[in-house]
Amino acid sequence: MRAPTLDSPAIQGKLTNRPGSRATVSDYLQYTCFWIPSLIEKFRNHFSLAWYVDQTYAFRLQKPLKPDEIDDAFPDAPDALGRDGFIALFHRIIEGAIARNDYEAKVKHTAQLAAAFTYIGDELEARKTFANLFHEPAAANYKELLRRARLSPTYRPNGAGGEPILLGEG
Repeated sequence: MRAPTLDSPAIQGKLTNRPGSRATVSDYLQYTCFWIPSLIEKFRNHFSLAWYVDQTYAFRLQKPLKPDEIDDAFPDAPDALGRDGFIALFHRIIEGAIARNDYEAKVKHTAQLAAAFTYIGDELEARKTFANLFHEPAAANYKELLRRARLSPTYRPNGAGGEPILLGEG
């Protein structure tokens, strides 16, 4: 998995290096897709949330972000970000969701954190994260989605469909 870039198909829209330009991310809350929210959060001083509907979020660029800045501050592979890096990023992401009373985002970002743990091989932490999430009142409407997420939290992008990563019972 390579780091997303500003011209990535996952970041659609008219995002240029000009403040005020916007990027629309259609799968921002998809539980398998933890990498794009990680990028947006890593550069949170550059982006602000413009709007959201369902899983689609749009961000406004507040100040220029050069490709060199992304290369220097954001790894090409999730393993390089590591457990502590994902915890720091996703705790801030989840706190933002709670602050705007977006409990769907709270649940799905927590599932994304578990997916990130799974991707980097920390299956114990992924299972703990899912177990705790199942007991959250905000998760009541997402039990079926969380069951699917618990079985296969994410994938390795290797061509057309990607390779699902299964989370064992352990």
